[in-house]
Amino acid sequence: QIAIAAKYHGIPYFVTGLPDAAHPGIDTVKIEERDSKLVLEARGVKNTLDGVKGYYPSFDITPPHLVSGVVTDKGIYSPYDLHRYFDSTVKQFY
Repeated sequence: QIAIAAKYHGIPYFVTGLPDAAHPGIDTVKIEERDSKLVLEARGVKNTLDGVKGYYPSFDITPPHLVSGVVTDKGIYSPYDLHRYFDSTVKQFY
């Protein structure tokens, strides 16, 4: 939601993290799901009507067109050019 709002208002949106060589594209990423019961109750008290179903993914994938750059230990990369991360070295800044 933050990435969408930033794009709508023309604000650059950066993410932090390291690219994962095991996942060269999103088709190899499996989004794990947590117990949906966790979003249907708070402190053990049900807060939804009967019949409501929940969905609780462990994470989501932000489309690259919403990301201005990926900030890593080796610099900032375009979300379309993350393969360069594995070809570069860490710069010493001190």
